[in-house]
Amino acid sequence: MPYHRILITLFIELTTPDGSNLESIAWSIIEAFGQNALFLLQPRRCPAFAYAWLDFVGHRAVIGALLGGNGFAENVDPMKTSAMYTQLLICHLKFLAPFLRNIHLPKSIAVLYKGTLSLKIYKSTGLIDEVKMSAFVLNRFCSSQIFFEITLLRVLLVILHDFPELLCEYHYVIIDTIPPNCVQLRNLVLSAYPRNMRLPDPFALNFKVCCDSFRVLLVILHDFPELLCEYHYVIIDTIPPNCVQLRNLVLSAYPRNMRLPDPFALNFKQVDSIPEMAIEPKSNLNMASIIPDSIRLPLDAYLRTRSAVDFLSALPGMLQISDNPGSKYNSTVMNAMVLYVGMKAIESLHERRQRISICTIAHTAFMDIFQNLAVQLCTEGRYLLFNAIANQLRYPNAHTHYFSCVFLFLFLNSDHDAIQVNFYNFRKTIDRKGTPNLRLARFFTQ
Repeated sequence: MPYHRILITLFIELTTPDGSNLESIAWSIIEAFGQNALFLLQPRRCPAFAYAWLDFVGHRAVIGALLGGNGFAENVDPMKTSAMYTQLLICHLKFLAPFLRNIHLPKSIAVLYKGTLSLKIYKSTGLIDEVKMSAFVLNRFCSSQIFFEITLLRVLLVILHDFPELLCEYHYVIIDTIPPNCVQLRNLVLSAYPRNMRLPDPFALNFKVCCDSFRVLLVILHDFPELLCEYHYVIIDTIPPNCVQLRNLVLSAYPRNMRLPDPFALNFKQVDSIPEMAIEPKSNLNMASIIPDSIRLPLDAYLRTRSAVDFLSALPGMLQISDNPGSKYNSTVMNAMVLYVGMKAIESLHERRQRISICTIAHTAFMDIFQNLAVQLCTEGRYLLFNAIANQLRYPNAHTHYFSCVFLFLFLNSDHDAIQVNFYNFRKTIDRKGTPNLRLARFFTQ
C-alpha cells in the first residue's frame, strides 16, 4: 500500500542514527509520527487502514525508536515515548474491543487479533509485499486469499520479550481496555516482569517434595500409565485441590494401547460417537467401602426408589465435619460418593440399553443428588463437588462421558446465581495448560 510504504520509509530514514544530527529534534520527529499521524489514522477513524496501521505500530523501527531500542531517542524522556506507544496500543484495543466482546468474531477481526491467515492468491506471484497491507483487504479479504503476519498478539509478544517494562508500568490502562472475556490477552500483559528481575523458582523454595513427586509421576505416566488409570482415585484423593497441575498430570494418563482422538479435529457433537466413550475404565477399588454406612445405605435406598426426599435435604449436613472454613467437608467421602453415584448411573443406563447423553441422564435419581448438592452446598462445598466431578474427566471412557454430561446439564440448565459464580471461578482454575485430553472440550465451547 503506497501510503503505508511512504510513512514507514520516511520514519526509518528520519530515525536511523547515521550521524545526520537529527537526534536534536528527535522528540519533534517522534511526536509528528506518533502523536499526530498514527493517532489521527487510528483504526476507529480509518478502519480500512487497520492492517497497515498495526503493521506500522508493530514495525521494529517504530518500536525501537519509541521504546529506546535503537538509540535514536536517547535524549528524549522515555516516559513520553513509552506513554505515546501505550496510547497507540490502547487505540487499537479500543477498536477491537466491541468485536472481542462477542463469542463469534468476524474473520477480519479474528485475523487482526490473533491469527495468521495463510492463503493462496498472490502468495506465489511475488506480489505479497505489495498487497499485504492493501486498504481493500479489510472489506474483501474474506473472498480474497492473502497472507497476513502482523497481529495484535504478535506485537504484544514482541513487547513482552524486548520491552516488558512497558507492560509492567502501564498494565492497568491496558488491562482496563481489554474485554473481560479475553483471558489470553490479559494473561499475556499480566505475565510481564522487569528484565533485571530474576523470578524465584517455586519448586526450588518450599515445593521440593512436590517437584520430586512430579518427576516420579512423569516417569510413571510415560512408562506405566495403566497404574495411574486404575488407581487414579486414591492418588487424586490425596492431592490437595489447589495442586491443579499435579492433579491434571495424573488425570491425563491413558492406556498405552489406546490412540486418543484429536478433540479439535472433531465436531464436538461427534464426541458422543467415540466407541471408547461407552467402555467403563478398569478399577480395583470398591467405592462402597469408602463411604460410611450412615451415608451409603440411605443413598442406595434413594437411588433405588427415589422416594426418601428428606435424604436430599440432609445429605449436605452428612458430608460436613466441622465449621472451620477450608475444612468443613469430608472431601474423601465426597469424592467417593460422586464416583459411586456415577458408576451406579452408568450401570443403570447399560441395563436399560441406553446411551449416555444429556437426555438420558437428566431427571433421574442420580442427577437429583448432583443438582441438590450444587444448590444446597456453600461455596466451599460446591468447589469440592465440582472438583470431584472434574476428577473423572480423563481419557475417553464411560466415566468421562457421563460426568461431562453431568457438567453440561448442571450449568446449562441452572439459573442459580451461586452455581454460575462458583462454576466461573472453578473453570478459571482448571482451565490451565496440562489439562487432560478431551476434558470439558465440548463443554467450554457451549
